[in-house]
Parts: sequence; structure tokens; C-alpha cells
Amino acid sequence: MLVLKHLCDKLVIRNVQQARVFFPNITFHNVLAKQIEDVMGANADPEFIFNEARKINIAVQQKMLYEEMIPASFGESLLKFDGGSLASPSDEPIYQDENREDGPKVFNEFVTAAFRIAHSEQPDHVVAADSSYNITQKLDLKDNFFDPHLMMIEGPGAVCRGAAAFQSLSAGPSFADSVANQLLKPHTAFFGQDLFAINIARGRDHGIAGYKAYVDLFKADPECAALYEDWRGMMPNWRKLIKQQYRNKEEDVDLYVGMLMEEHLEGASTGPTASCVQLKQFKQSKTQDRWFYENHDFWNNDSKFDQIKKFDVATLMCYVLEDMNTVPDLPFLAEGSKILGKTRKMVECSELLKNVNLPKIYAPDFATYSNDVFEASVAALKKIGAKNWEKNEKQFRRHVEKWSWLSQNVRTVGCRNPAGDGSLDLSDFNVSETESCDNIWYYKTNLIAFQNNYVCLDNVHKRNIVHFQRRYKLAKRNVKQNC
Repeated sequence: MLVLKHLCDKLVIRNVQQARVFFPNITFHNVLAKQIEDVMGANADPEFIFNEARKINIAVQQKMLYEEMIPASFGESLLKFDGGSLASPSDEPIYQDENREDGPKVFNEFVTAAFRIAHSEQPDHVVAADSSYNITQKLDLKDNFFDPHLMMIEGPGAVCRGAAAFQSLSAGPSFADSVANQLLKPHTAFFGQDLFAINIARGRDHGIAGYKAYVDLFKADPECAALYEDWRGMMPNWRKLIKQQYRNKEEDVDLYVGMLMEEHLEGASTGPTASCVQLKQFKQSKTQDRWFYENHDFWNNDSKFDQIKKFDVATLMCYVLEDMNTVPDLPFLAEGSKILGKTRKMVECSELLKNVNLPKIYAPDFATYSNDVFEASVAALKKIGAKNWEKNEKQFRRHVEKWSWLSQNVRTVGCRNPAGDGSLDLSDFNVSETESCDNIWYYKTNLIAFQNNYVCLDNVHKRNIVHFQRRYKLAKRNVKQNC
């Protein structure tokens, strides 16, 4: 529970429902970092461990978003957007357009309106459930803002099970009282803020156009036009709202309000305009962000991608939360609901966890790899004329095993000498090259061998090593974001 006390972002405990979204991934990072350290050894580079755990964690979050939450939110309508481009996840890493001319971006309409549709789905209560999914606590949300005591007492697993067992509201213009009138209410106050009004004001502050302008635009948009086919239109009070709140001027209706007043698409939680904005954003992130988890450039080891593909929300809950015996295989769906031919059902955690073994990726495989490191390093030492390396062959092999964590870094990064022969040429070490992670880790492996005197060097070569160390440090600064 100490994690909650030290989180930098107070939004995490703004309400328990938000905390239960963040907590599994925060815990997953810590668990994974510890597992990587265990298999790589106590001398493993802490920065490497942190960045690897962070990268895996981000990939798992993206995988859950694109393969579970998006299908659950849009249903069969997902097939209508852009010819179904987001409906089928890839079993192999994809190759993005190298130009990425649009670049990764977040649309203003997504941030200020479409993303916040979910605020209307927030129920009035926060709940906790035992390992059998029986409700053990049901508290008013209005009295629990910035008060994580439910999670502290019941545990994060209980709160996550409660969320999976408790039905949220349907997206629309009606907000629960806890967020419409009591948002962030102090215990000593009689009322709080109005989230609905805040969201409308945010859209106006950002200067986004009215609802009608986007409908006219999207109906002619090749990616979104099909979403409006066979759509049931607006909710019954639409005309009344325009007359009473917007002086009968439809063009003045706020984008956020118009999205909430749309009848939902078949099997979706929103109407066509909100769906279009959201799906455009998700497509943008998938195709233009270099760090999207399915992008081939994101990975340096195919086994990592394979392991990520085995994770889902249910598996993550089993992996990090307490008292998890069974979980719903589709937690984003209500009990008995169907989506794209799948029906939610309960599954055993023991079965899900059989499929994943992330630490194995980082465990040394000396039957094959350490020998490769040894042979390549010896070849490198011969290349620069190191003395007496033959006499130290056995000792050097023990060195390779002793520094298995470093060898593992090389293997994980996917490093291989560009020449393919294990040769080490200091003159080829380009400190201005921003994609030289492979070379850096390869050279660092050999540098450790030199520093630990497993080979004898004359003074000339010792001076070369000093020169190399300086260049290595400079290069590492240049590529620290990539290595």
C-alpha cells in the first residue's frame, strides 16, 4: 500500500475508481522490475531495469486498449470505421510509414470532448468485492474523493473486482449526482463542483467548433462516413434542448453536448460523431507514433512482442492483484455481454498465468549465447592485439558468466557487431550516430573484460582503452534516450 502514499500524481487517488485503473499498472512495473533484477543479478544496471519495465508496461497498456477496450466500446461499429482498420490486431510487428508525416499528435476535439464522454458513465457508488465477486462494500462516491481508505482497507484487488462486478452507467446527457453536483466535495461542505459544466467550459476555452460543424465534416469523411449509415439519429429531447439552451440555433450547440445527445451506434457506447473523433485519435496513435507497441521499430527482441501478446486485462489482474482466483476474461463488458463473437465468462487465474513468463526473456541462456559472447569478445581482443588472451581463456569464460547481466543486456538490446565477425574497431565508433545502441552495448561488454584484467594489454592499448572510455561516455549521452 505504500505505493499510494508516494505517487506523484494526486489524480490517482482523486477517487477510488481512478485509483483502481492506475494501481495494477503501477504494481506491474514494480513486480516486473524486481523479476528482471532477479534473473539478471544484483549487478544489473538499475536504469536498464527501469526502462525495460517501463517499456513493457506501456506496451501492455496499449495492447489492452487496442485489443480489449476499443472493441468493447465500439462493438460491431468498429468494422465501419476506415474499413475496419482497427478491428484486427496484428500477430506480427507492423511496419509503420517511415516518414510518419502527420507525426504523433493528440486532437483537440479528443482531449476536450470525445475523451470525456466517459464522465457520464461514472456511477454514484464505489464498491469492493471478495474473491467470489460478492459485494463487500458499497460507498457513496461523493464522500470518497481524495480518500483512498476503501482501497487501503479492502485492497486494490477487491476494488478491481468490485468494478468488474458493478455495472457503470450508459453514456449520455444525464450525469450521476456525485459528479454533476458533488464533484470533489470536501467532507465539511454541502455541495461540490459540476463536471458537466466544467467539460462544456473546457471545450469553449479551447475554441473548438460546434457540434453541427463536425457532423457535416464527418459525414463526408472517408474514414467515418459509414458510421452515420443506419444511425438512429439524436435522442428525443434534442430539439427541446436546442430551443431552451441554445436559442434555437443548432450551430451553437457545443461539441460535447451534441456527442452526449447522440443515440448510440449498434453495440457501441457512443454515437457516430464521438466514435469518429475517438477512432481517428486511436488510428493516429497506432500509425504515427514510433513507440506504438505493434511497431516493428519498438522491439529489439521478438520474444518480448510474443509475451506482450499473451497479456490482457484479466491476466494483468491475476499477475499483480491479491486474492485473485478467477477473473472475467472480458472485464470491460457487463456479465453475459457479447462483443465481436465473444461472450464474457469467468476464467481461472492459474490457467492464464501459465501462458506468460516475462522474466524468461531476460534470463541468460549460456548454452548458446554466452558462448557467442565469449567467441566474439576473444575475436575482438585478437583484433586489437591483446596479449596472452589464450592463457586466460578459461578465466575469461568465467568472466562472461560472472557478468551475465551485461551479456544479457547485449542480447536483449539485440546487439550484434555490424560486421558480423565480432571485430572491434575503435575508429568505427561514431559518437554522433544516434542509433548506435548496438555498438555501445557490444563495446561495453569488451570494455568490462579489459577493465577486469582478464587480458593483458601493453601500454599502447591501455591508452586506447582510456580514449575509448571517453568516447563511450560522450556517445552514451548522445543516445541515452535510445539505449
